[in-house]
Amino acid sequence: KPRIGGGFGAKQTSVCEVYPAFVTWKTKKPSKIIYTRFESQTASTPRHEMEMHVRLGATKDGIIKGIDPSAPAPRLLLHSCCGPCSSYVLEYLAPYFEIIVFYDNPNIQPFEEYAHRLDEQRRVIAHISAPHGLSLIEGAYDPTRYAQAVRGLTHLPEGSERCFACYRFRMEAAAVLAKELECDYF
Repeated sequence: KPRIGGGFGAKQTSVCEVYPAFVTWKTKKPSKIIYTRFESQTASTPRHEMEMHVRLGATKDGIIKGIDPSAPAPRLLLHSCCGPCSSYVLEYLAPYFEIIVFYDNPNIQPFEEYAHRLDEQRRVIAHISAPHGLSLIEGAYDPTRYAQAVRGLTHLPEGSERCFACYRFRMEAAAVLAKELECDYF
């Protein structure tokens, strides 16, 4: 299938229907897979391309003794404003993704506060168990980028269109980097 758009909830799993077909072919008897509700959610067909590695164990006469499907973890770029805000998300997603944390927050001033939050982000990352990898990329600290993004909106209060312009500015930067790094998700 051609790859189209982002994942938005797609699962990167094996297509399991081939296994009972293979068993039926080899045994000449009907076979099926019966999924639990949980399995039906986690073993559905992917909506985009992926690489799959399957290791089969069989006897010399073709009797299958074991199947071990594995796939590389999808790559996720996660924008973060600080360590505490990302801690639960990182713990929750680390078993499933290779995660790149993008700390790009020129809206945080003064610089000392920006540096403090960056240090906290590093501390949180150091304490997360991430079997597929967890790294940090720091964006350029240039408050003029933020000033340009909210030009004409600085008089508005917290929680207003000024905040939405800032979110949009930072998410657009994350999208550009995710594309450059060939991330599966951001």
